[in-house]
Amino acid sequence: MDEVLGILKAIQDEQREFRMEMNRRLEVIEKYAIHNGEKLDNNREHVGRKISFIEHKNLELEQRIYELESRFKQ
Repeated sequence: MDEVLGILKAIQDEQREFRMEMNRRLEVIEKYAIHNGEKLDNNREHVGRKISFIEHKNLELEQRIYELESRFKQ
């Protein structure tokens, strides 16, 4: 009977160690996921600002072209 209890105790210890290792790995994965999410958000914001700037410049150029065409058509 003591032998069976010893085996069960060893199995419990292995399971506890396994759970602790999995928790550590999940914490690392979670940290990377958060970090990558922040990087994606920053890149998304940066790209959004760049696109807004390009669209603004494009509108300015279209307006300037329209003004020049209007002036020369007169």
